[in-house]
Amino acid sequence: MSPESDKIDDLVLVYIRHNMDSNPEIYKKLIENKWIAVHYEGLLISKDRKSTDPDDYEGQGRHVLKRLWGYCESGALVAADFSKYPPAKMLVGRIPSGSKIEPMIFPPSEEGEVNKENYPEGATYRVVKLEDAVIFDYAEHPILRTAQPPGGGVVVRWKKIERHLKVLYKKKLGIPTEIPPTVYDLDFAQLEVLCSEYLRRALAPPRMRVDYFLTPVGRGKKDTDIDGASRNARVLGQASFSSDIKEIEKKIENLRSFAKEYNGSKRLVLVYFGPKECEPPKSQLKEIEYVPIEKVFDKMRETGIVEDMLP
Repeated sequence: MSPESDKIDDLVLVYIRHNMDSNPEIYKKLIENKWIAVHYEGLLISKDRKSTDPDDYEGQGRHVLKRLWGYCESGALVAADFSKYPPAKMLVGRIPSGSKIEPMIFPPSEEGEVNKENYPEGATYRVVKLEDAVIFDYAEHPILRTAQPPGGGVVVRWKKIERHLKVLYKKKLGIPTEIPPTVYDLDFAQLEVLCSEYLRRALAPPRMRVDYFLTPVGRGKKDTDIDGASRNARVLGQASFSSDIKEIEKKIENLRSFAKEYNGSKRLVLVYFGPKECEPPKSQLKEIEYVPIEKVFDKMRETGIVEDMLP
């Protein structure tokens, strides 16, 4: 039976990165049984191969198991990435409060790191069973891939996409949800694309409209995310979710620096896309056009792009 909607909302969202020693057969079995797992055999201090006690491990193994035991005690909504072996998937389900980590030995195979040469006796995983688990395809929901937490964290909080994923999860379980999407359901790369497409359309004011882009959008460029032009103007833009006033001021100042260095024949237009509540006074926006990202999101919903970004 599916969990109630309000109980899902009360759960923290946790991301599990499955990038341990494994093989395709193990991955398949984990997904089919709705299991999540960690594997720190090489960090085991104790002689008990099946131990799930964090104190029997060293380094990362100890920290990860402590964290996982904490979520077993409190309960959590888990988004587990299974992308090491194709077809890449994400398993989403609940760890009920009071759950336990169980040791399981998986036999070796001919493929992957858990083979007969590396693990002649098989690999011991520490496994937790998920309830009400569903599978998401990355091709249908690319944001679940692109917005994953950076770095090598194995069991981490995933606040950035929590609201959006809970809506998707409820829909998958058949739970009615009337939460309308917002710009904050996008990831940063999608925001950059949305703002760039806004500048290309009649929805944008004529003074900042572009006909084409001179470089790819985003791609980690310094101080600008958007570089476009029209017959009469060169348009440089920066898009950000940040609500940190000092960070916004710094980003705007960096964007403004282009005006001091610009020697082109076309009119230079500098555009900053940021949260509406953080828009600076007009007196602080010399040479800068500030466009609220909420406004862009609402305008661009008319085009269908938002529906495709957030199916």
